[in-house]
Amino acid sequence: MNRKMFRKRALAAVLLGLALLIGLTATPTVLSGDGPPALPDLVPMGLNFNVSVTNRLGGPTLEFPILTANIGGQHFTRPRDPDTQQYLVRQVYQYDLYWYDPDVGDYTGPIDSRRKNTICMIDDGNRGRRVFQCIADRLNPFYTCGGTNGVSRGWADDYFRGLQGQWSFIGDYTGSFMLIATLDPDNDLQRTDIPDSGRDGNPDNNYSMLFFDWDGSTLANVDNVLSFDPGAVCP
Repeated sequence: MNRKMFRKRALAAVLLGLALLIGLTATPTVLSGDGPPALPDLVPMGLNFNVSVTNRLGGPTLEFPILTANIGGQHFTRPRDPDTQQYLVRQVYQYDLYWYDPDVGDYTGPIDSRRKNTICMIDDGNRGRRVFQCIADRLNPFYTCGGTNGVSRGWADDYFRGLQGQWSFIGDYTGSFMLIATLDPDNDLQRTDIPDSGRDGNPDNNYSMLFFDWDGSTLANVDNVLSFDPGAVCP
């Protein structure tokens, strides 16, 4: 089998694993219609923007950005724990790096796994992150680190390359790799004791996959696979 087929197998395995982890079948987001308002829907994207392999952390390390976009039916306001009043989603992403083992004929690992501590969740106005203009009904950022945390509809929070924790260590491995970014790894946004504005309406699309090759000196064949269809958001 070629690598493309293995990528499809890996994608299917991730989908199955997430479904089993979440223990539910998500309902597609509805942007309008009768009944209660549709929930927010946070999705990761942009892993392939300005990605690089550096040695500044002591060895070959993949450094990357990530966007957290809200494609749901209402603005997302980061929820607080009803008991402690502390913000939930203390760690916004889990990053797992897998290596393609030619002897096994599949991706193995993870060879590196880490969590990204949440700085804050905001409309990243400094970078113009109204990524889905068709559903963005705010021209300027509303959510900020100094105020209420959250992500407006059509906007995205930007964790840029170089921030603490925005990396995966490659080490001495060379060949083909798969990085999986999982949003809300503790499933805080699936709690039922938080407001609807702080819930994630579709946890099935809370991951993004980055495939790449590294031969020890050159980064190549970078391919970001999304868990949602951007064309369905803005036809």
